[in-house]
Amino acid sequence: MPTCLIYYRVSTQKQEDKWSLPAQKSELTALAEKNNWQVLKEYTEVASGKNIKDRPAIQELINDIPELAPNYVLAVDQDRLSITDKKPNIFARLFFKSKQDNTS
Repeated sequence: MPTCLIYYRVSTQKQEDKWSLPAQKSELTALAEKNNWQVLKEYTEVASGKNIKDRPAIQELINDIPELAPNYVLAVDQDRLSITDKKPNIFARLFFKSKQDNTS
């Protein structure tokens, strides 16, 4: 069964009104269920995307990827995973490494 991690984030009250954390959870858990993906772990935070040091949930997600080796990371929009102080392909590198590590 394919696996996934789910990440929920809002950074402002305006975003909370538009795409609340409960709405994100409902949408993404339904997506996982529809596709028969096992949810390994969920991460939630209210934080700006500007700086990773102020985002413990995204740090935890990044640290969990090599060990949990999910097939997918779900978020309502790619910008929820934005990390302006990191290279944009950090998730691609982590997935590639975690998948390589698990094939041996």
